[in-house]
Amino acid sequence: MARTVKCVKLGREAEGLDFPPYPGELG
Repeated sequence: MARTVKCVKLGREAEGLDFPPYPGELG
């Protein structure tokens, strides 16, 4: 089961990915 993380881009809780969709701290 994937972890739930706070997505800054979406501004809501979202399913965490196995890799950062964006480089650096934003990801």
